[in-house]
Amino acid sequence: MDIKQILSEAYVDPVYFARTFVPHWFPASSQDKEWGLCPVSPLHRGVLAILMRRCEFLLRYGDLRWIEENFVYEDDDGEHRIFNLTGPNAPQMHVTKFTLIMLPRGFSKTTCANVANLHNILFQEHPYIAYISETLPHAEMQVDAIKYEMEHNERIKAVFGDRVPKQREGKWTGDFIETRDNVAMVARGGGQQVRGMLRRGQRPTKWIMDDMEDKESVSTDDRRRKRREWYYGDLEPILDELDETATGVALATLLHPEALATYLERDPRYTVVKFGAEDKAGNDLWYKKGKDWLETKKKAYTQAGMLHIFYLEYFNQIRAPETQIFRPEDIMIWPRAVEDTERRAIAWDPAISQASKSDHPAISVCGMTDKGIIHFYEVNVLARNATVDEQLEEFFRMVREWDVDADLHGFESISFQMVLDKMLKEWMFRKNWFFNPVKITHQHEKIGRIRGALGPRYRAGYITHQKRFPVYEGQLLDFPGGKLDGPDSAAMAVSLLDPAAPLASEAGEALAEDQFEPLEDVLGPDWRKY
Repeated sequence: MDIKQILSEAYVDPVYFARTFVPHWFPASSQDKEWGLCPVSPLHRGVLAILMRRCEFLLRYGDLRWIEENFVYEDDDGEHRIFNLTGPNAPQMHVTKFTLIMLPRGFSKTTCANVANLHNILFQEHPYIAYISETLPHAEMQVDAIKYEMEHNERIKAVFGDRVPKQREGKWTGDFIETRDNVAMVARGGGQQVRGMLRRGQRPTKWIMDDMEDKESVSTDDRRRKRREWYYGDLEPILDELDETATGVALATLLHPEALATYLERDPRYTVVKFGAEDKAGNDLWYKKGKDWLETKKKAYTQAGMLHIFYLEYFNQIRAPETQIFRPEDIMIWPRAVEDTERRAIAWDPAISQASKSDHPAISVCGMTDKGIIHFYEVNVLARNATVDEQLEEFFRMVREWDVDADLHGFESISFQMVLDKMLKEWMFRKNWFFNPVKITHQHEKIGRIRGALGPRYRAGYITHQKRFPVYEGQLLDFPGGKLDGPDSAAMAVSLLDPAAPLASEAGEALAEDQFEPLEDVLGPDWRKY
């Protein structure tokens, strides 16, 4: 392919541009290396399309439906798609003059911004670009990344020629570069002087504000207010109002409920694209991270009592600690011997489907002390792909280990009736352990029964744990968002001990009629597919 063809392809297709000139900016998987490509995921292709203000190149690659379904924005009329890639009049893209792209930390939004900036400079699409970050050193690092490629990237020099000015003084510094063909880029830190940032009488035609805040700048009301004043009073007006091609793009990870990003998110002039670490189908947003990385992160944040930070960093969601129904300080670890509880119950909430958003099977064993304390010996949230045999094996192990009372073996009734009847009888003979199963039915929705059966007891200090149960604790602290498998099985186990439930109330407190009622819920016929 000759240079003219390379230039033509690189101009229309930023993915081709990235793979040809800066493949080292996108670490490759073993498969990508085998194919001789650097990976540019559908997530990053969509981000590049927004940054470049063009979407035709997306048709060259797959995952068009994924991009359509996951790149969405909301307004007063509901949710809308950014891209139309498969329908009539495709391809089309809806973006306004200002765009906010919210991604979890570590998802390469800065790399995409650098690709767009380098492309804009080499093809002279924006004569004057401003790169804004929380601190000047961070902004200068990104300008330096552009400088380095233009100075040392032999592919760029071979195709685009030498764009570095001969006399670099004043034109090729840490916070300002100007190419031989008079394309300039300036770096600024958050809160710095940007008023009057004219270059030969010309305002910037594009600004990118990347990671506009850090933990320090959102730490007080005063600092957050000053950052908003700086943005609306200084930064936003630097674009020429009459230039229809001038554009501003903010890239952010949410750091605080009152961060600048939350105000831009509500600004009707902004097209807002917000991602968490999972896509709309519940799959990892970016395959590079691996299958279990998110759950591992969540466990760590949960044990540190920082689940609200986890949701800010990885889902751009606000979960205020003061609104949590279950709090870290409510979870008390207090190992007990089996004989310390008078009766012990086990509840099993089976699950069969392995779909990404389906339930996990969960089994809980709890007992009640003579003081009315509910003690969880074990809350086991199994893998989604656990077979029925594996679930039964774990169930009988827990029954024997914690010496569960023969009349307190509970099962979620719909699954029990439909799937487990014959298998359960077979396993009783196999394990030589016989009991009368309690079929737990439900009259109230899952969130309500968890809230009623567990919430008051945890708050009153009438529940203890044998040890740390990271997955279960994470689901408790996440309640009512996220998965409910562990809490649901725990609530069912508590319901089996209901005859002694009055012992679990605070001294002198009358229990509400529905506060500790038996768990019941009539679920629809299509609740699970078997």
